[in-house]
Formats: sequence, structure tokens, C-alpha cells
Amino acid sequence: MYIIIIIVASAAFVLLLITLQFFVNPQKISSVEKLFKQGRTSQAIKILKNILIKEPRNSAAHFLMARLYMQENKNELALMEMKLVESCGITENINELEFRRTIAGLYETFNQNEEALKEYVLLLNSDPNNAKYSYKCGKLFDELGKADTAIKYLGKAIELDPTNADAHFMLGSIFYKAKHLQEAKTEFEKCLKYDAAKYDAYFFLGKILKEGNDARGALQVLEKAQKSSTFRIKALIERGSIFMNEGSVDNAIIELERAIRIRSEERRVGKECRSRWVRYK
Repeated sequence: MYIIIIIVASAAFVLLLITLQFFVNPQKISSVEKLFKQGRTSQAIKILKNILIKEPRNSAAHFLMARLYMQENKNELALMEMKLVESCGITENINELEFRRTIAGLYETFNQNEEALKEYVLLLNSDPNNAKYSYKCGKLFDELGKADTAIKYLGKAIELDPTNADAHFMLGSIFYKAKHLQEAKTEFEKCLKYDAAKYDAYFFLGKILKEGNDARGALQVLEKAQKSSTFRIKALIERGSIFMNEGSVDNAIIELERAIRIRSEERRVGKECRSRWVRYK
């Protein structure tokens, strides 16, 4: 018992010394960086809070605090800190590209697409040959309802990196929504060529084959689409519909019953999760 008390007291004393060190010279936050790298985020956050009490406009401290909050999956607090960095000013000891990549990702997390797009446009201006930035701009333009502009950025992303499966999928999705099925089919096939585990693409490819009256091909592709967490149930329903059109009622019933069972299980799990959340809230 005495040993435990001594250990706890020693740890508290060390933390106090580190904190006092920052009160003496709050500009130096390199030691907090070390704590961050060591995974001691809670301790680092406590120290940074003390620094920011004395220096509320310390951009570097706010930026580090944001990264610490992200490490602890506190993304809302992280975004607040990143906004404070911007309002205080991006100083020379902050990597601006890292800052913009980080805040863009946080804006995406909270579906603030216009703000995220502004950041990715700035990043692309600084690095015009970056396929990832072009893809992100294209994706966000599409989500903002600007498909024509999205196509240009996605095309540029593919030009820079022809193996970018995400860009091919996004471009295929835009063509599919516009009813340009042949162009969509080509993009989905390229997507799967470079990433066979992109199961969402199988669903849309199956829909295109079905609409083209290729029942056998559609069934094969939709079988793979069942691995998609997003389109699993819809893939089963589409397969059931094809079997029904083909006069294979028994097979149609099997697929549709599977869809019903999965949906029921998802609702049961969702209800259980909500109940646990309310209980522990």
C-alpha cells in the first residue's frame, strides 16, 4: 500500500515539475510533443491547457491541442482548436500544409463540405499534381451538386494517377446518376480492376447489367455486391427481382427472405445500441 502511495506521489510530482517548466517558459512545447509521441495524451492536454491559460493566442499550442484531441477521438474539440489556430494566425512554426490537410479532414468529418472544399482547393493550388487533392475536390463538388465541375477534377485525378480506384468509382457514380450507363460501366470496371474489394462498385455494375438485360452477368456481379455494407440488402433485392423476372420464384423468395432477415437483425442491433447509449449516457 505504501509503495503504491509513493509511486502515485512521485508521478504527481513529476507532472508538477513539467507543468512549472512550461510556466517558466511557455513558448517551448517540444516536451509536450514528446509526450504526444509517447502516447501520453491526457498528460499532454493538461499541460497545454495551462499554457493556453497564459497564452490564449499561442497558435502552435492550439494546433498541438487539436492533434491531441484527434488522438483521443474528440474531433469536435479538435476542430474548435483548428479554428482558433486560423483566427490567431498560422505562424512559422506550424506546417501550413499539415494544418490545411488536418482541418480539411475534420470539416469532412462533420459534413462541412464547403469549408472542406476551400481547404482542398488551397492545397491543390500549392501542389497541382497531387491526385488525392484533385479527387477530394471532385468528390466535394459532386456532393455540393456541381457534377460538371466534379467531373473535371476527377478526370484530372485519374490523369495524374490512373490506378486511383476511388476516383474511378466517384466518376462512375456521377455518370450513373446522369444515365450515361456505358461511361459509368467503364469507370466501375476500372475501379474494380485497381481495387477488387470496392464492393459498392459491384452493386452499380450489377444494376447496369440488369438494365442491359444481362441477367446472368448481373446475378454474378450482385453476388459479390453482397459484401458491401452499404448495398448488401439492395443487392439481395435486385437478385430477387431478376429471379422473379426469369420465372425462378423459389430462388427469388430465398433472396428476398435473406434481405428481410438481415434488415431485421440490423434493426435489432440498432435498437440494442441505442438502448445501451441511453443507459450509459
